[in-house]
Amino acid sequence: MVRVPRRTAPEARSAAEVAPPPIERKRSTRESQREQTRHRIYEAALAVFRRDGLVAARIDDIAAVAGVSHGSFYVHFPTKEAVLLERLAESEKRLVARLDSLPAKAPLPKVLRRLAEDMAGEWQSDAHLFAMVGLVALRTSAEMTGNQSHLVRRALIDRLRPLLPAPPRARGLPPAIMADVVLIGLFVAALSWAAAPDRLLREVLSDVVDLFVRGIERPVRS
Repeated sequence: MVRVPRRTAPEARSAAEVAPPPIERKRSTRESQREQTRHRIYEAALAVFRRDGLVAARIDDIAAVAGVSHGSFYVHFPTKEAVLLERLAESEKRLVARLDSLPAKAPLPKVLRRLAEDMAGEWQSDAHLFAMVGLVALRTSAEMTGNQSHLVRRALIDRLRPLLPAPPRARGLPPAIMADVVLIGLFVAALSWAAAPDRLLREVLSDVVDLFVRGIERPVRS
């Protein structure tokens, strides 16, 4: 039999002072369980969307895959579309982090090619899901506000501001419009690719970037 030595009174008091109160421990456990449940529902929903499509996907099927009740889905997500918007937000956070990893003075072509390559890496193996995410994003883009919306757009504007050629080569367009031109071009090209992914997405997006860079660098005719 293994004997556990008793703590002295100071040691016992020290352990009690360090340990979190029971209420805090219970709250932490509940929050952890809630996050785990939410993640299971999220992954289950994406799997059902890939299998059945967004319209045909049933909440009951998602709940069954996640091992939760029908009502648990709505505790964590108000709609099926909200799951796809979260997938988009996660993708944007990763894209912004990779853009931020570039040197502050990285040239414009390098910035845009990094964005295209990373976007392709996010969605190359998930064309069907990207088509659903893209269509939901189009329907809700006007309603997206706050710090979690348009993360890539804001990061790209910050990158473009010091890198764009001075007028008239830039044709007077502000960085915000230039960022929109790039992102809309990449987005539309990716949506078209998702409908018939017979090429690598990286090649498609690289062609879009090359077209944009050539347009920026082309001298303006007087």
